[in-house]
Amino acid sequence: MRTLFLLLIFSLSLFGDSLELEAKILSFIVDNISTNQEKVVFSDDAKLLKKISLNTKVTTNCKNASIVIVKDKLSLSKECLSKKLFVLDYDCLEKLPTSFGAFFFKKGRANIVFIEPRLEQENIHISKKLQPYLEDRIW
Repeated sequence: MRTLFLLLIFSLSLFGDSLELEAKILSFIVDNISTNQEKVVFSDDAKLLKKISLNTKVTTNCKNASIVIVKDKLSLSKECLSKKLFVLDYDCLEKLPTSFGAFFFKKGRANIVFIEPRLEQENIHISKKLQPYLEDRIW
């Protein structure tokens, strides 16, 4: 029983670190893209939004956001779907044609992808630091 409890505590601490890491990576991504608007971020994941807010300007209302980070496309209103979308699931990148990029884990590895034609369509520019993650199309 004691071993199970320690394993549970260890797992929870790893989950917390994972969310912290995800927030830092997303803040880095947001800091290294430019749009014609002030960057204000909204996410459908409240915990993630709280962590991102330490480094980035955020809003709790999608209407005020210039960039929306999407974890679950079903939780977003149509108004949110018309914003610049960055997704946290590769399937969402395929299913949401207005999404310009994604950050997701596949086989335990972090992946970052930006779709060049979508960046151009949304008038988004990425810094040289993000150029290695640029793709011509969805794979």
